[in-house]
Amino acid sequence: MKITPTIFSPPSKYDKNIPFAYEARHHIGRDQDVTDSYFSDTVCGLIGYLKLVGLKPGHFMIYEIYKDREIRIAPHMYSKDEDRWRIGNELCQSFKKIYPDHIGTESCLFADRSNPIF
Repeated sequence: MKITPTIFSPPSKYDKNIPFAYEARHHIGRDQDVTDSYFSDTVCGLIGYLKLVGLKPGHFMIYEIYKDREIRIAPHMYSKDEDRWRIGNELCQSFKKIYPDHIGTESCLFADRSNPIF
């Protein structure tokens, strides 16, 4: 049994029912094989950063990253349209549909992860 990693990482990262990270990808130029990626350990942190730097949701595909797979998230979960991100409680409530046992009305199990204020 390894105890060291759990001391330095949030417990939620070891819950196999939720992603340990999120990735936003978009294609660069006309070459569909070249992508730019952004990572965060919370979806709210990822979207908050993309919004902060002025990037629009219509240019991105967002994925849940698990140890053995990645799953593309439907755009309506994180954006209102191609120009507006869902943020704050609206984003949380959207993802509550995916993680009903992990997101409550006042808190979520992702709260133990690094989460910039957005």
